[in-house]
Amino acid sequence: MNNVDMDLRLQKDPLADETIRLIIEEEGIDRVNQILVELISSKEIPEIKNISLQNYFMESQKFIHDLDDDLIKQGQDFFEKHGPGLSAMLLCKSLPATYACANGAEVVYRTGQFMASKNQGLAPFTKRLMETAQFVINVMSEGGLNKSSKGIISAQKVRLMHAAIRYYLQKNHKKGHNHHVWDTEKLGEPINQEDMLGTLLSFSVFPIQGLEKLGVTVSDEEKKAYLYTWTVVGKVLGVHPDIIPATFEEGEILGKKILDEQKAPSEAGHKLTEACVEFLKAVIPGEEFDGFPEAFMRFLLGDDLADVVGLDKHSSAKSTLVIKAVCKVFQIADHQKDESKLICAISERFNMLILQGVLNYFYKGQSVEFTIPPSLRKKWKIDNQPTWKEIISSPSLFNFRLSLQKHN
Repeated sequence: MNNVDMDLRLQKDPLADETIRLIIEEEGIDRVNQILVELISSKEIPEIKNISLQNYFMESQKFIHDLDDDLIKQGQDFFEKHGPGLSAMLLCKSLPATYACANGAEVVYRTGQFMASKNQGLAPFTKRLMETAQFVINVMSEGGLNKSSKGIISAQKVRLMHAAIRYYLQKNHKKGHNHHVWDTEKLGEPINQEDMLGTLLSFSVFPIQGLEKLGVTVSDEEKKAYLYTWTVVGKVLGVHPDIIPATFEEGEILGKKILDEQKAPSEAGHKLTEACVEFLKAVIPGEEFDGFPEAFMRFLLGDDLADVVGLDKHSSAKSTLVIKAVCKVFQIADHQKDESKLICAISERFNMLILQGVLNYFYKGQSVEFTIPPSLRKKWKIDNQPTWKEIISSPSLFNFRLSLQKHN
């Protein structure tokens, strides 16, 4: 494992950056905007006439033929088994942990994808969150990393958009409202190699750490397979192969090192975390548990990082009790213990609660399509027609049933 140093903050992505530069040189900056819109709106790669762009899509997946397919299958099987839980960890641990890195959070904040307009409320955040969730689903579903598959194409699109963001932040900035000169000396390059590596670890290592914090047992073989699968994704995304950790243990050490070096309170980190908390409040049924998102995040992050991103302390007995109950539910689902029918029913439903809630919130008035393969919907018990009905319910007992619902 190579040590992370400040030089990584000055390294970008030559292939993607050169592609954007050539398109602008050959066809103008408006063409870049048009291409990005086409790529985002299309499930496949649209017809491409630009030679530079054709070369990019070929070069960025050259290595796909020389992979350990069995290890990828094991990694995707692990996602199938723990997908809703991993998604919850991504939302409640990984994202706020990355927001603790002030310099990296500045990029997300400045692009305006989360906090575009006060009048839009949570809409920009929801859209970005669902784009991230769709990306994870695409790469981690069965066949998602085959050559020219939906997962590979998704990663290639993200990589190209990162290059476009770098160009706009550095070359197309305007002084004024929400537009400031990018300070490379202070912040490093936008979406640099260290930020990209940290993000990769937030998808691969941090969610598993979160599951283990809840008491879920993850074997060394599962960790190896899940990390390897994300390593493949990282290479497509443009992370330098020689800085990607070879083992899960190295990934943990590297993730901690990046956090220790980059963590700092920032307006960007606070605002992004605040948006994440508010979103979770919106998707969790009822109002009695509004303090739970922050308490749960603090539990997963630890007090140090939680303070950095501005999470309030919710030390009430109710929050503590709910966190203990959540841990119990995850442990029951993991070990499949012989518990009462009521507890088993709750544990079966809980792992998909946040993901189902996100879908419910998203589908209500949103226009961007979100797709979960039928096999995963069946495995995770996700409704095809999202609704708050029967979020958590017990088996029928003497013709009575306990049910937790939320009104639209």
